[in-house]
Amino acid sequence: MGTWRTFDVRGAAAEQHARTIVDTALAAGAGFFDTSPMYGAAERLLGATLRERRSQALVATKVWAATVVEGRIQIERALGFFSGIIELYQIHNLLNWREQLVLLEQERDAGRVRTIGATHYSPAAFGELQGVIESGRVAAGGPVDVWGFSLGALTATSLAVRHPAKVRRLVLAASNIRMDGYHPEITAPEQDDPRLPTQAEFEGWQAAYDAVAPNPADFMPFLERMQPVVHEFAGWTDDEIRSIAAPTFLVIGDRDFVRLDHAAEMLDLFPDCRLLVLPATRHTEVMQRTDELRALVSPFLS
Repeated sequence: MGTWRTFDVRGAAAEQHARTIVDTALAAGAGFFDTSPMYGAAERLLGATLRERRSQALVATKVWAATVVEGRIQIERALGFFSGIIELYQIHNLLNWREQLVLLEQERDAGRVRTIGATHYSPAAFGELQGVIESGRVAAGGPVDVWGFSLGALTATSLAVRHPAKVRRLVLAASNIRMDGYHPEITAPEQDDPRLPTQAEFEGWQAAYDAVAPNPADFMPFLERMQPVVHEFAGWTDDEIRSIAAPTFLVIGDRDFVRLDHAAEMLDLFPDCRLLVLPATRHTEVMQRTDELRALVSPFLS
């Protein structure tokens, strides 16, 4: 279970609500919790809600630090939150991964970290991530179930094309396989299509970034750096998509960036595929349809 927005809260009532969420999750048998120092108060609050029942949970958190000193501070603080043990500690976005990996290996050798992982969101970094995984210094197994949303779905697709033996099942949400799979208005200079993110959404993302980023002014430059990922996306050939062996579940909104006819084309190209179209749903709303996704995707994964 993720903790970004639901646990980045303050005040007695909000913190009690977070405790109720943990109660419900544990009662339902969901004991794996993912958090991060980037999620504001989430890491601290998750630790507080788990303290008296820490043995019932598996915790994954992340180090995201440009220096060894900052990484050590994050790691020691997280260990304090989680009773001195973290089941999965990840190097987020490969930031300064060589030095942070040494720190995490020391903690693993001391018995305070069970497993070390590494993450990245961008297909451009997948080669480096593969090298880290194949070094044998972080956890690597397989095959695994991979769920990606939007740009993350491009990474998931790339993994399935390049390393089919690593992927058991594939969920691709709000995804395309070529740039022409988007409605042309999405990348038009006017940027006035109603399917695009709203001003309120941008403000929400900015506020979330401001709450945790060392330099909040980097938010818009970060978005600008992401534009080539969208506008220069080459995609895959039909034969590459047909080569994907993993059973695949496609999810798009009926008001998505992705054209419905492109989704139908993907349904035909992926060899073992099913398609879910969420009604009255924009691209940025797909992952908010949690009830529908849980009901329809969970049986596919299990």
